[in-house]
Amino acid sequence: MLDPDNVADVNNSEMLARYATQSSHFRRIDWTAKQDLFFPHPHIELSVTRHINATEDEIWQIGRNVAELQNKTLYGRADVKAEVFIEQELTLRKAPLANNPNHANAVGWASDKPNQKSKAQLIAAKSTFVKV
Repeated sequence: MLDPDNVADVNNSEMLARYATQSSHFRRIDWTAKQDLFFPHPHIELSVTRHINATEDEIWQIGRNVAELQNKTLYGRADVKAEVFIEQELTLRKAPLANNPNHANAVGWASDKPNQKSKAQLIAAKSTFVKV
């Protein structure tokens, strides 16, 4: 994990994880992420976890923590490169949390739902879903 006292800005080549805590976030037929997993509404940012300096076990533990806080089931995660968000004219900002120094937010979403859905769909299409 990153050192919480020395967190660097997100690099475009970094891998990010978005945790699926609803069965509607992915397709079981081919294990791909749906756009809803990357849809920020009603929030103005989308929470992600950076892979940088984290082991596979640490990445999954963060996902279990996220699911537990939401009182939901962790089904998996969608991994996607930071550059995919940048291509959609979004900004990735480091946002370390006490239990997740690798936390970041994707910000800069348009306020209208059709624009958000379009960006979310393109991001989902370039992600790789990893089952628990």
